[in-house]
Amino acid sequence: MRRRHRCLTPDIIWLEFPPQAGHEQAGRRPAVVLSPATAERYPAIIIAPGLLRRR
Repeated sequence: MRRRHRCLTPDIIWLEFPPQAGHEQAGRRPAVVLSPATAERYPAIIIAPGLLRRR
């Protein structure tokens, strides 16, 4: 069984984004949790994906 992680603002977590067509981000990427702690009772959280290299 997978252990649940308690995501709090502003945690940085690693997410696996599914493969995409085009220029969308895919693969393992860092993300910042933006949802307030009071949103924990809901199944969705708000995150912002991060970039791994400078463009």
